[in-house]
Amino acid sequence: MAFFGGCIDSTQLKTVLKKLLEGDFLIELRHALNIEDVNLPIKIDANIFGSPASCIPNKNKTSLIRVEFLVEPLTKESERLFGRIFDQHLVDIASELFLKFIIAHEFYHVKQFMKLGYSIEDYFSISDYSKRPEEHEANGFAIGYLLKGADDFTKEIINCITNQHFDNDSASVFCDKYKGYCVNTQ
Repeated sequence: MAFFGGCIDSTQLKTVLKKLLEGDFLIELRHALNIEDVNLPIKIDANIFGSPASCIPNKNKTSLIRVEFLVEPLTKESERLFGRIFDQHLVDIASELFLKFIIAHEFYHVKQFMKLGYSIEDYFSISDYSKRPEEHEANGFAIGYLLKGADDFTKEIINCITNQHFDNDSASVFCDKYKGYCVNTQ
């Protein structure tokens, strides 16, 4: 991904998002979730009312009709999380891990509602997003999925995504620690 002047380029982020949603990452994720037979449309840049990603129910809230991803909020969240990392290569890798986390989280919701029988209506009956048990489960799955066999770099990025963004000091230490880091492609 190309990022300029500490800003994350939304066009490039969208390109990586499409690659993840159209390639092996999603195929392997769907297999891990045992939802290969659930074929919901995926929409990028749809109107999600400001949420970076969402599973969209039908009007009666009885079934899901699609999974949506909104690039601008995803870009802003990636900037919030990784904007203080000055090593562009590390920002690129971290942003891709962030997208994988979001995709894994949303597709766990697909499993919850389409395979496990969770009630979409009950989900929406709790107005405070942070108090919805489905959200905690989806985060737990995404964390576990991405940490399986993960190296220290990935562990630190997942910790950043789920707990805290980098401040100036921690970003500097992080960049020094992982200078020259390469993704293990095995």
